[in-house]
Amino acid sequence: MNTIDDCKIVVLDKHHSDRKGNLTVVGNGKDVNFDVKRVYYLYDVPGGESRGGHAHRQLYQLVVAASGSFSVTLDDGKAKKTIYLNQPNQGLLIVPGIWRTLEDFSSGAVCLVLASELYSESDYIRDYNDFLLYRLTKLPDNFSLDRYGLHVRFVDENDADFIMKIRTNKRNARYIHSTDNDLEKQREYLRNYKSKESRGEEYYFIFEKDGVKQGVLRLYNRKEGNIVVGSWVFDSAADKKSAPLAYLITCEIAFENLEYQKIVDTDGTHQDNKSVWNFHKMMGADFLRKRYEDDDAFIVWQLEKEVFENRKKEILHILV
Repeated sequence: MNTIDDCKIVVLDKHHSDRKGNLTVVGNGKDVNFDVKRVYYLYDVPGGESRGGHAHRQLYQLVVAASGSFSVTLDDGKAKKTIYLNQPNQGLLIVPGIWRTLEDFSSGAVCLVLASELYSESDYIRDYNDFLLYRLTKLPDNFSLDRYGLHVRFVDENDADFIMKIRTNKRNARYIHSTDNDLEKQREYLRNYKSKESRGEEYYFIFEKDGVKQGVLRLYNRKEGNIVVGSWVFDSAADKKSAPLAYLITCEIAFENLEYQKIVDTDGTHQDNKSVWNFHKMMGADFLRKRYEDDDAFIVWQLEKEVFENRKKEILHILV
């Protein structure tokens, strides 16, 4: 992914004449590092108004203050910077994957834009939350992992009967949202889940030991700063070490593969689910607050990457 540091000021040649003014020429692949396929310009922008407010997936642009001045704020989802343009022989190269906003237009300002591609609506990202999701690191569609004696992969519809079995088990279902005892509905849910995984919104993992399914875990509510590890349900017949090891692996995926610095369980752990809350505390989770839903109370907590790495070694010493 590009960052705001990949956006640069490009100084264009200025051919000066005392009597006849200045001339600046922009040549394809010479003065800019792309072939210009489209040119447009903004003008008569009312004071206090802004333009832009979007990002592009593939498009390169050179933005020039052909007349007057304006500011361009660049945002890569983690950092921002604002660049002031007021020289007609200087352009701002904006690379793909950067959110841009143009503001502070002076009277008579003209914003000239040289673009690498023809107009394509599919290249635009117009919603900022969609942009943040686009910027997030994603797992490959064929993601799988072997660690600590467990095999982890994405669930598919062939896992529907196993998931329905463990989620409708009365003991397992005490502290989780209820699931309909409908196999076809579960299969449809898992089929639809694939689109969320392909977009990087959520991930649903199943864990196996020696070819036997043990249980499931999810990563969801992805934001730039944090992510949730939840839906932690394991078969009563599973190896006793599988559930805690699977939790460790899922945290490692969040911290290592997806590059998060903390896990924040915004849904929370049911206050009566003391064994799970004690495990979270053993891992170093910090209590944030209580969340109330109907007559139930849930403990909302967070786990920071550095704390997890320090505590993980002790737990692995016991489990592996």
